[in-house]
Amino acid sequence: MRPLRVLLGTAIVVAFLAGCANESPPGPGPGPGSGGGVTPTGPSVPDPCTLVTKDAAAAAVGGAVGDPRADLVSAPGFEGGRQCTFETADRRGIFTITIYPVTRELFDIDKRQSMGSVEDVAGLGDAAFAVGYTSLHVLKGPYLLELGLAQVKYDPDTSMQHLKSLAKSSIDKL
Repeated sequence: MRPLRVLLGTAIVVAFLAGCANESPPGPGPGPGSGGGVTPTGPSVPDPCTLVTKDAAAAAVGGAVGDPRADLVSAPGFEGGRQCTFETADRRGIFTITIYPVTRELFDIDKRQSMGSVEDVAGLGDAAFAVGYTSLHVLKGPYLLELGLAQVKYDPDTSMQHLKSLAKSSIDKL
């Protein structure tokens, strides 16, 4: 049974990578205005921990949260990102906001490669989409804001409302 799981897992990874082969985001370019990729690095990206208050994060997750944790992050094609995480003591409630420097092309690739129920969201930034009820991606100028929410007591009726509210207030502070 185990060899079948390994074979199936490998097949899924290979299929995923093959599907992404024609949509690889461009690498960093020679500089601003050159038409290449983006070059901002972590320190030049706004600190997401300054965009969301501890009280707002607590209201979204449905419980008291500790002090925010800041990290530098990256993903294939998305270099120089910054992330802020708020979580409850038991880690059942978690809110994250991540900011990457991007182009519209990278945002569109992110949308095409997102898995699950992807829906456009009007009225936020230059463009936005939701993945299910727990993830919101917003393009605002040269930045991609990714907001994620795990509520202490999951409520799909309020989850996306909280994400939209936090996204709007974050955009207003950029």
